Amino acid sequence: MHSHNEVAIKVERCDTKKLTLKLEVIALKKLQKSKHVVRYFSSGRENDFNYLILERLGDNLATVRKHQMNGKFSMCTCVKLGIQIIDSLESIHNLGYIHRDVKPSNFCMGRTQANANKIFLIDFNVLRLYFKTKNGL
Repeated sequence: MHSHNEVAIKVERCDTKKLTLKLEVIALKKLQKSKHVVRYFSSGRENDFNYLILERLGDNLATVRKHQMNGKFSMCTCVKLGIQIIDSLESIHNLGYIHRDVKPSNFCMGRTQANANKIFLIDFNVLRLYFKTKNGL
């Protein structure tokens, strides 16, 4: 990880009844081959908390839509976003997984100049393996 990268950190108390962060870490590591999955940097435990460090992304699609004129995307934008959303879901399906929580708030825009118009899939705590790929993932 380079020092100029901005990160997002997810934390979870270790005494939480339903620990989901560890499962999300396992899934994220396996999905890093997808160009539409948020970049994983690190994870671990510190005192009473599990943590996950990810690439910081831009706003999610629900928030971006609210800031559009009339609160709607243009037809052209809808088509462009739709293609990327389908590509992102297909990329994790090709790795053998189903997201199971597809909604506008789980798709974020990139933040850097290089990926500002690119969609990234986030939130993998209900992801499920549905078949094993040839790579044995």
